[in-house]
Amino acid sequence: MVAPTEAKSNSAPVKAQARATAAAHRATDSAVSATVTITLEMMRQGLDIEQIARQRDYKTTTVVNHVIKAAEAKQADIDFSAYLDGALLPVIHTVSETEDWRSGLKQFRDAVLRLYPGSRIKYDTLKMNIAYLIQKGDLE
Repeated sequence: MVAPTEAKSNSAPVKAQARATAAAHRATDSAVSATVTITLEMMRQGLDIEQIARQRDYKTTTVVNHVIKAAEAKQADIDFSAYLDGALLPVIHTVSETEDWRSGLKQFRDAVLRLYPGSRIKYDTLKMNIAYLIQKGDLE
């Protein structure tokens, strides 16, 4: 096992590179904050949500919320494939016709679960699928 201080020092080059690249992207990513831009850059470098959360000392929910903010600004130009559930996407789209995910994610998730029985959808998974649909323009 790696000592916490050693783990943090190993992630420093990745964070520094992400910060530098994020600064370069700020001109085009101006609709999102610097911290969201850093998260996006780390994802563009191939890090997953858990890795980013660990390296930035965030909860995974914070990282996912960054992706949603970027998607709402149409700037989440990342590879969503690892987070998508092909069967879940049409269910989210259907539920969004009667429920607003922003008004209450628990209520939205419950409605999704009613149409997608037997599934165990984590909130982060649901939110990443929502972010993908927002980025694609299929959900507002």
